[in-house]
Amino acid sequence: MLSSARRASAFATAGRVRATLGSPGVLISAMLVVLCVLAAFGAVALAGTKTGMALALLVAVGPVAIYVALTAPLIFPFGLFAIMVPFDNLMTIHSFGTITKLLAICCAVALAARLFVTRRYVVPDKAVLAWLPLVLLAIASLAWAIDPMNGVTNVLSLLELFLLYSLLSFMPVDRKTLGFVIVAVIAGGILAGSYGAYLFHRGVDVTQDARLVVQSGEQSIDPNHFAAALLLPLALTLIAFVESRRILTRAFSLGALGLIGVGLLLAGSRGALVAAAVMVVYMTIRSRKRMALLFLTIGGGGIGLAAFGQHILGRMNQIGETGGAGRFGIWRVAAVAFSRHPFLGSGAGNFSNAYNDAFLSVPAFASMRIVEGAQWSTAPHSNIIWVAVELGAVGLGILLYAWWMQYRSLRSIGETSQLYPLRIAIEAALIGQFVAGLFLGTLNYKYLWLTFMIAMIVRNAELDTKGGSLREGVVSPLLQTAARRS
Repeated sequence: MLSSARRASAFATAGRVRATLGSPGVLISAMLVVLCVLAAFGAVALAGTKTGMALALLVAVGPVAIYVALTAPLIFPFGLFAIMVPFDNLMTIHSFGTITKLLAICCAVALAARLFVTRRYVVPDKAVLAWLPLVLLAIASLAWAIDPMNGVTNVLSLLELFLLYSLLSFMPVDRKTLGFVIVAVIAGGILAGSYGAYLFHRGVDVTQDARLVVQSGEQSIDPNHFAAALLLPLALTLIAFVESRRILTRAFSLGALGLIGVGLLLAGSRGALVAAAVMVVYMTIRSRKRMALLFLTIGGGGIGLAAFGQHILGRMNQIGETGGAGRFGIWRVAAVAFSRHPFLGSGAGNFSNAYNDAFLSVPAFASMRIVEGAQWSTAPHSNIIWVAVELGAVGLGILLYAWWMQYRSLRSIGETSQLYPLRIAIEAALIGQFVAGLFLGTLNYKYLWLTFMIAMIVRNAELDTKGGSLREGVVSPLLQTAARRS
């Protein structure tokens, strides 16, 4: 009897040990201890060097950052990623890519770890499945591409963004976390608009036609992409102003609108301005505070025209003279390229190759009045043209369907929901990005996919409020059983 009791006691002790070791807190703490020890050894070994200083900083800040990343990945590193997106092309890490790319990878790792540890997830919206065929078609198209190597980088970029977007679609989101993410997106827009206004005021990074081009060393941000990256923060800030009941919040939102609007106007992107106008019209029609939106738009638009009207109207008047900055000529050549591979396209990343093959086939090539701006190896300047030439009619159909499904992903948020204003803002941003994408190739840009990601985060926050949206993995019940036995 004694030996049997001892064996039972030993088994119980072992069960408690296994349950303790399997708990998320212990696993996270163990990882932090290991990383701290490694960082400390590195800092001592490289004392006095820049690398050593970086490792010392990692010792001080790294454990806290890692803990937050593993317990609240939507706050960090995703919040920092959202803030940095408007500055994507400015901060490169040699041949690796940009800092935002590194942050995106950290986000994916942190989200995957959180989902694995908690075993709790939200059933994703059908929009995720709608985007998947486009990614798979892009990968498969390398098999028949004109030059497969040209498409590898583009396909990898699209795949990375889709994977991060997919992981976010599984994440449970509470209201506090959602509020932090929205503030982070708005903060990114404020910083971008402020930095652009500062550079413009100093007279640096300005083109001959008085457009802002944000630069850092050899890196720069195209003014069209700079403006398109501000569409989501603009929509969120507009709805924050008209929906808030606090004077302080309204004052902050009004100041943010001014800074974001200045950045948008300084960029001088006609496509982004048209997209912003379409966004405001949509929000005014759908919002419960349409009169407030209308007065704010009229007032803000009047101030903008007074300050930048001559420059903006001048650029609008040049559309016919320049053929839409050469777009009309480019699209005419692209139509010939599409006709040569209409079904499945020329392969991902091969727009320039297909365009060059068709360049001299345009009958009006000799008339620069018709194809002004058309040149060798140019960009498509349109998501529609881009996908049609590279992935054919099949890819174009998938793109349009996926975008529609993304717009529909917020349909579960009714007018009685507290998140309904956010639904209107994000739907407006999705429409705005589609309009901007008619004049600009944006499919591989993080600010576009950030709009998709925010849509999924808001959708999951609504499901969390309603309850019943969470699912548990297979391991979770096993851990609970082990805990009960111990």
